[in-house]
Amino acid sequence: MKRRKIPDASEEQVLGAILEWLQIVARDGVWATVEPRGGFIRGKPTRKVYAAGIGVPDIVGCLGGRFVGIEVKARTGKLRDSQRDFGSRIQENGGFFVVCRNLDDVEQAIARIRSEIYRTKGGTT
Repeated sequence: MKRRKIPDASEEQVLGAILEWLQIVARDGVWATVEPRGGFIRGKPTRKVYAAGIGVPDIVGCLGGRFVGIEVKARTGKLRDSQRDFGSRIQENGGFFVVCRNLDDVEQAIARIRSEIYRTKGGTT
């Protein structure tokens, strides 16, 4: 796949590149979807209610039967405490949580996760 370098890419541009890569290249054994980010106003008094919950990674999915959360950040983006806490809960429950700032990060993360799953399942994925 021809790589398109995006200097100082926005979070949305990185997210788009990662989703395209997951759908085209890494689809073998990978299921992934984007979590809804917005909220809606509900009740009186009005308040914002988040569809997926606060801190849920941008991309969630499964690889080899294990939950994977991918938080996408721009080059200088920082994790919020809610994102860090959610990531810790994923890992405490046997899943994988990664922060990716570019396509190379996600490729390396998926390879590392596949390797870990292969090792723990005794050579079968």
